[in-house]
Amino acid sequence: MKTTKILHAALFSLFLMSASVFANDNVDESYEKALIAFQNNAYPAAIIHLKNIIQQNPAHMPSRVLMAQILINQGNGAAAEVELNRAKEGKVDNDRLITLYGKAYILQGKYDEALDIAVLGQRNPQIESELLLIRGQAYIGKKQYQLADRVFISLLGLQPNNQFALLGRAQIALQESQVDDALNYIDLSLNNSQPFINGWILKSKILHRLGDRKGALLAIDEALLIDEKHLSARLTKAMLHLEVQEYQQALPHVDYILNEIPNEPRAGYLKAIINASLPREDGSSPTDDKSKLTEVIATLAAVPPEVMKTTPDYYFLAGLTNFQFGNLNDAHRYLTNYLNYVEFDIDTVRMIASIEIEQGQLDSARYLLQKTNLARPNNPDILTLLGVTYLQLGESEKAQFYFEKVVDSYPNSTVGVSNLARSKMQSGDYIAAIETLSAIKDNEVNGVQIKLLLIDAYQNTKNYPLAINITKSLLAEFPNDSFLQQRIGTLYGLNGQLTEAKSAFEKSVKLDPNNITSMVHLGRMDNIAGKSDKALAYLQNKLTLFPKNTLLMTEIADTYLFKNDIDNALTWLQKAYAQEPNNFYVISKLSRILVNQGKLEEAVDLLDVYIGSNPKDPEGLLTLSELYQQQNKHQQAILVLRDYVEKSRNKAQALIVLAKAQLLAKDSVAAEKSYTQAMIADDTYLPAYLGLVNLTIKNKNEDFSLSLIASIAELTQSSSLTDVLTGDLYLSLNDTKKSIDYYKKSLQNSDQKQAVLGLYRSYKQSNNIRKAIEPLKKWLVKYPDDMLVGIALADSYKGSTLLKKSSEYYGLLLEKYGPLPILLNNAASVEFALGNKVEAKAYAEQAYGYLPENVTIIDTLAWIKSRMGERDQAIALFRVALTKDYDNAEIKYHIAATLYALDRKTEAKKYLTEAVDSQQQYPEKPEAIALLTSW
Repeated sequence: MKTTKILHAALFSLFLMSASVFANDNVDESYEKALIAFQNNAYPAAIIHLKNIIQQNPAHMPSRVLMAQILINQGNGAAAEVELNRAKEGKVDNDRLITLYGKAYILQGKYDEALDIAVLGQRNPQIESELLLIRGQAYIGKKQYQLADRVFISLLGLQPNNQFALLGRAQIALQESQVDDALNYIDLSLNNSQPFINGWILKSKILHRLGDRKGALLAIDEALLIDEKHLSARLTKAMLHLEVQEYQQALPHVDYILNEIPNEPRAGYLKAIINASLPREDGSSPTDDKSKLTEVIATLAAVPPEVMKTTPDYYFLAGLTNFQFGNLNDAHRYLTNYLNYVEFDIDTVRMIASIEIEQGQLDSARYLLQKTNLARPNNPDILTLLGVTYLQLGESEKAQFYFEKVVDSYPNSTVGVSNLARSKMQSGDYIAAIETLSAIKDNEVNGVQIKLLLIDAYQNTKNYPLAINITKSLLAEFPNDSFLQQRIGTLYGLNGQLTEAKSAFEKSVKLDPNNITSMVHLGRMDNIAGKSDKALAYLQNKLTLFPKNTLLMTEIADTYLFKNDIDNALTWLQKAYAQEPNNFYVISKLSRILVNQGKLEEAVDLLDVYIGSNPKDPEGLLTLSELYQQQNKHQQAILVLRDYVEKSRNKAQALIVLAKAQLLAKDSVAAEKSYTQAMIADDTYLPAYLGLVNLTIKNKNEDFSLSLIASIAELTQSSSLTDVLTGDLYLSLNDTKKSIDYYKKSLQNSDQKQAVLGLYRSYKQSNNIRKAIEPLKKWLVKYPDDMLVGIALADSYKGSTLLKKSSEYYGLLLEKYGPLPILLNNAASVEFALGNKVEAKAYAEQAYGYLPENVTIIDTLAWIKSRMGERDQAIALFRVALTKDYDNAEIKYHIAATLYALDRKTEAKKYLTEAVDSQQQYPEKPEAIALLTSW
């Protein structure tokens, strides 16, 4: 039987993998030692272990993350950021990194970056609390104390005894000279079994301000009792001694700091004072030391020169640069300063208004644009932005007024009106598009252009027969037009009429021997037919006639890709790029092949150069954002996509792309805003409604979801779709009785795969999964090749304790679809439950061999290893999984049970508590709760 062969192959791959597993044993053992050292605050020892690991295996991401944690605890934010960037490149889960990034930014004084990354979302309460804390600290750093206080109050609402929030409120009270309040907050924070050292340090500073030097020294001594190595505490004590000229007492503390961080500026300053004040051993004058002191004082006292004030153009350049890079807050500040010198500058107003619209400051944007329009009337950019502003304010009549004024300013612009018509057609409003085109006074714009635009629209909506009919009507008028023959050839190809397509392309080239596009299509058709050598000979022959044509060069590169000749493909793309470095078609292909070769940074650099040279082209931004997402750099991708939205003609579609990126970054609040803006931009754009309703369903917002579903019903006139969505809503609300009713209702009207899978999930959630078996089997009779429903049926057998049936069905799926990782992984769980541990492990190892980055597959393999006694290997795998999905409660339960078996009970209890406290549901949660209760 084929399943036996698969199992043998799995066992053989397990044998081959064993060498690499044993090779990793030293790394895993060293990591555990580093972790234990970290937990005991033995940072130098932990760093030694981690450096050894990273030298041996630079891709060991748990070590990168732990190194960043240690560096943050040591106050070295810059070095921590370097490690975090490497962890991000290694695709460590953003939930694991986001708070560490925030802390690293705070340490470096990068407060805007901290605010940008510490965006609240739908993460677990602990992460959200830490993000609130980071935001509060950043606001304090920016001296925005009221905002900081609001954040700390919110945090205390979640965690009334949060020491950090109490200390934050103390800092703010101190800034407002409310010293008694500050001391009260600090004393509340210190009323804890393990008070934070920062509370004592801050209390020392307040008592010092009150003139209670003795109390200040006692407080700082309490801090040093907690951690004698704490640099800030030592610095504070040194300053207290220096104030009363106790230089000898201050010196050990300063020397200790400089020994740890040689270039620490404040300690350097204090050292200079000490050196300048203490007599030298030889009795000579400390002149040199005084000169050094002078330099230190000059450096610390220096303020940035007033260059910007005397040369206002620098404000504009700084604003423009920040705007282009997406640093909107800095850009707004610089541009506002520039506007004080050059009032109503159009470019400046345009950027400021765009930023304010982006940030939702619509009244401010409207006021600025109205003032500018009065001073410099009828500028199309200003009028357009006014239209956009009113549109987002919901005042559609005023928005239309300004948009019409833009058209009135350029009534004969064929390009402008054609673009408007094209956007209307993309939304399906063909009548309005034709009316817009007919309104142009230029008689040269006639029915021919309308038909060409309609052909584009029908092609984009995959309505190829209608597009072909319109093209045929044009060919009846212009039978010798090479371009029309090319167009109908393309449409025939898309419609699967390959013989007609080839004939049309041949006619096109015969009518115009210079029609490169038709030549390329002919070569492409040979490639599709498996005749790559014929295609290559044809295209290279044409290149001798057009030796600098980049379209032919890129098609030759594609032909080499068909032949799997990567080196030659790259060579030809580089030749094309040398000819046309600003051709995005070439850029996109070249960046794609660089990515396939693992040269992500080169691809990013390539696109950066292109975007810099073509700032108005949005396509480069879209491709760049995709590359950032591949590198797990979600915030950079979002910044790029904000620019993409700004520059895109189809705002609704662009906003959907932005929303999906924000969801990848787990910023559901921003995603909801983007979906809403897409609906405002085009109130008939179905993907915007579907994206938003899926988000509101996930967030369990019943009223809003039902309202959106009603709107979708009006748009689609499809009761099946709306019934499915309503079923999804009630399933998310755990009302499985209603969800089952709606899914059944949907299936009565039409075959909806989402509905039959929804039934399966509903029965599973209501612990009645056996009832899912019949609907799934019925579906598979009609659609026997539906693998997802097949997997659901196998899982239903498992959930119904029909383990042998489940095992047999997974065997059939493996025979039919081959050793797909998802099938191997699921089969591994079933075989283990049946007691077939060797087979289970073999399946899990094979799945892991195919997808070693997949969290579910890692967890399955690790959990099997754990229960088979291979706990050290299991722990190493669990730690990797948690770097990729930090908030996964099921993995935390598994690692807790494994650690407990290794007698590491403190760490085990931490993970188990988090697994039980999580809102996530997973099959073993009752066992997790019982285990925690027993502990």
